[in-house]
Amino acid sequence: MGNLLDKFESLILNYSRRIISAAIFIVLIIMTWNFLAGLLNTFDSPNTEADDSFSMPEFIEPFETADFENVNDRDSETSDTGEEKKQVDLDYSDEIDEMAETIFPLYISLRNFAPDQENSIRDYLSERVSEQIYDGLYTENQRDDWVDGAVDYIDDLSDYMMDKYDISSRNPVAIDVELSSEDNEFLDRPLSLYSIDAAEALSDHLAEVSDAKDIAANNNLEGVGQLFTVLYTLGAVIFMVLMLLIFKAENSLRRSADAIEKD
Repeated sequence: MGNLLDKFESLILNYSRRIISAAIFIVLIIMTWNFLAGLLNTFDSPNTEADDSFSMPEFIEPFETADFENVNDRDSETSDTGEEKKQVDLDYSDEIDEMAETIFPLYISLRNFAPDQENSIRDYLSERVSEQIYDGLYTENQRDDWVDGAVDYIDDLSDYMMDKYDISSRNPVAIDVELSSEDNEFLDRPLSLYSIDAAEALSDHLAEVSDAKDIAANNNLEGVGQLFTVLYTLGAVIFMVLMLLIFKAENSLRRSADAIEKD
């Protein structure tokens, strides 16, 4: 009976060592995964920053009357200061010249402007651009994007109007035609819809930045939790290793005792 119990106990010790060894191996894999994931999450940062570029609006041909009633491009507000006008001309003189040159044929044909009045359109565009981009909301790169988008917008708007009213960009002449209400508004405030759409795009971008910050903060907290889990798991591994050593020592002592008895 004693021999039977000794064999059973040896069997239990052998299988316990194997089970503990397998458990240590599995726990080490899980611990390594949690450590790497926790490390990445702890140092995670927002993938979108406030000063990142974002898509600027494009001109879309109106299929119905454009809604200019709720548009506020600050045309009725106080004009820019001389300093702001000087700044916009220093930064974006070529772009404003291009916009004025592109859209001015419309004013010759549809508003009976004289060819020497292009500067009045340029001054208007310069004021509108300055009012929009130097309000502290846009970063330098975003201001560049805003102006580049405005150039493309004016180009597309001019193409639309010229095609619609058969206007020559090289040799515009005054024509007698009744403009639709939205086209009149386009001429009165050519950058209004672009300005409001750009402001909405900026608002969406800032909302995305806020969401990215929240996600990164949650990942950081989760990462810290994962690293603490790794520490707890490491403690469990150390305990299992100690148990394994005890079982191995017990097994060795039993074998030594059996060998001595046989001798």
